[in-house]
Amino acid sequence: MMTYLRNRPITMFVLILLVSLGITFAVHLLILSNLNMPLFDGKVTLAYTLNFLLACLTYIFLFKQRKKNTDMLGYYFMGASFVKFAVYFIFFHPSYKVDGLTSSVEFAAFFTPYGVSLILETLLLIVLLNKKTT
Repeated sequence: MMTYLRNRPITMFVLILLVSLGITFAVHLLILSNLNMPLFDGKVTLAYTLNFLLACLTYIFLFKQRKKNTDMLGYYFMGASFVKFAVYFIFFHPSYKVDGLTSSVEFAAFFTPYGVSLILETLLLIVLLNKKTT
């Protein structure tokens, strides 16, 4: 199984991200439950789903570009980060600002999966780009 995953970095990334975000989502909901807060306020499910999809698309795009446009990968990564923030400002920010401020629950709903995705994306891209045999 591990050999299969090592030879398929995109599949490995998707699985690692899915498991990591799944665990994070469960812990997130557990914390909200323990604090007696509504579990699905702040579009938490949409935030986890969109962050998962955007991280996967970013990784796949950068993986495909790693040999053709190596010098541009940093710019592509920054562009993907811009897209992620655009998604935040289009899909989340307007509903978060309806009452005039963004609560900590709303902030955590988007930026928790964003942070986990970004960390994993960065670490696994570093591993991928440092491989000598890619």
